[in-house]
Amino acid sequence: MPQHARAGDRQHGAFRGDPAADSALNDTIQQAGAARGIAVLGSVLASAYTAAMPATAPDAARLSIGNALSLGDAGIARVAREAFTTAMSSAFLISAAGVVAAAVLALLVMPKKTALS
Repeated sequence: MPQHARAGDRQHGAFRGDPAADSALNDTIQQAGAARGIAVLGSVLASAYTAAMPATAPDAARLSIGNALSLGDAGIARVAREAFTTAMSSAFLISAAGVVAAAVLALLVMPKKTALS
């Protein structure tokens, strides 16, 4: 059995003594987290945009700002831009809250450095 695969070599969720495995695990977690974050923020943006559009707007315009702008109606375009701005603000606020939560979690979970004597 390879040394990095033994259960006794695991410390804090990483493989001690195998930098390649540590790096691969780190990359995988970052990529999975980024994909999940994009999916969540995209869903928030789409939902907030649709909710901010008036019910009287055409269905195509309620689906996306691209559709709304392609209709050629200045009134719908103005409302769509406002709805998109509102939706982006919501997504940015949620993103900022996630960053603050991650920073607090990192401060709580990361080991404290001690002075070397």
